[in-house]
Amino acid sequence: MTAESIVDLDRYPITDLASPLGRRVVAEGRAALAGDGLALLPGFIRAGALKEMAAEAQALVPQAHRRDEWYGIYAYDPDEAEIAHLPPEDARRRRFRTRMAGIGYDRLPQASPTRALYEWPALTRFIAALTAEPQLYTCADPLASCVISVLEPGGMHAWHYDQNEFVVSLLLQSAERGGAFEYAPNIRSEEDENYEGVARMLDGDAALKKTGAIMPGCLALFRGRRSLHRVTEVEGSRPRLIALFSYDRKPGMMFRPEVHLRALGRTLAA
Repeated sequence: MTAESIVDLDRYPITDLASPLGRRVVAEGRAALAGDGLALLPGFIRAGALKEMAAEAQALVPQAHRRDEWYGIYAYDPDEAEIAHLPPEDARRRRFRTRMAGIGYDRLPQASPTRALYEWPALTRFIAALTAEPQLYTCADPLASCVISVLEPGGMHAWHYDQNEFVVSLLLQSAERGGAFEYAPNIRSEEDENYEGVARMLDGDAALKKTGAIMPGCLALFRGRRSLHRVTEVEGSRPRLIALFSYDRKPGMMFRPEVHLRALGRTLAA
């Protein structure tokens, strides 16, 4: 299966971004990212290709690395001694459970349609156009450049912020129930962590939270550095499968060994 046959080019002409439709798709995506940080491209993948990509990912689920852990929503995860003076309801003291699994890039066969899509230069140029980046590159990391995230029944991805500028994902298979993407758009800024507002959101303030309408075959771009987000618990017998594509402003980008170990349970040395 060629990359050109995977994407619905009639709807998303990513090989001709200078065309009127191509310019409109890019403009709408940029506007969405500038708004609440989430750009959705429903029906990006053709139905036949999506079926094959989902079946491939499902077959690899037994090889996924599983983790079950509790952590806070902040990347630095402060020591208890540093926050002991804060009330228990403070956002910095809260811990949430994550149960998920990951399938490494090296597990995808060379003929994988998911691999073909990620490695397609036209897609990289399209992502650069949407994010207004002069140039982007696929990562060189053989383990984590493209990871399939797996949420099996009972799995969830807890509230967190991203450390990178943006995340590109492609939902391959939804759960029977649950597995919703929830986010609080721009709830913090570079100048203000807004701990009080975050606490209100965590306590259920519906006005601060949105749900992304992400369906299988939808390409999603999300700026999660300032928007708290999670995936709710998966229910039923079918796992939620989503491909995560990584890009960088410079060629040759590699992830740190600790990232490999946490997400995939192994390192390049192993």
